[in-house]
Amino acid sequence: MKTILLMAFFSWALLGCSIAPMAPPSTAAEKAAKVDAASRAVKIGRYNQAELLLSDYVYRSAKGSLKLRRLALTGETRTQAIDTVTSLLWETGRDVTLTNFAADYLPRYERDVTLCRLSERQARYQDAYRCWNELGHVDRADRVLRTQATIEILRD
Repeated sequence: MKTILLMAFFSWALLGCSIAPMAPPSTAAEKAAKVDAASRAVKIGRYNQAELLLSDYVYRSAKGSLKLRRLALTGETRTQAIDTVTSLLWETGRDVTLTNFAADYLPRYERDVTLCRLSERQARYQDAYRCWNELGHVDRADRVLRTQATIEILRD
């Protein structure tokens, strides 16, 4: 009986050790898996879980900007992390942070599209119209004007 109790105690003690925070992933495959898990978490609306998974790779600078840690991620994993952070910021409505992050990390066209979408979401229709036109998305620009007109009609 004492042996069974001791075995149960040691099993519990070992299990308790595994709950402690784990070291950041060290291999490229582990990092890729962690970023992929964060991406899936964003897609299903588990934003806190995604933030926790990305915390080894993303930090706030002294100025408050969201930054990727240098050399933490490379290649496709870095690209996926940037896309995941962008999606997370979009879904959680952190527009100012998204604007700054997009300027720092997204390729020019993707950044511009993101900024146009932000203008639309913030109901800055004239800015959105101009933005879409500058990108050559005339249909999207026209849709922005129709949306603005509809909203103004419904207000009356």
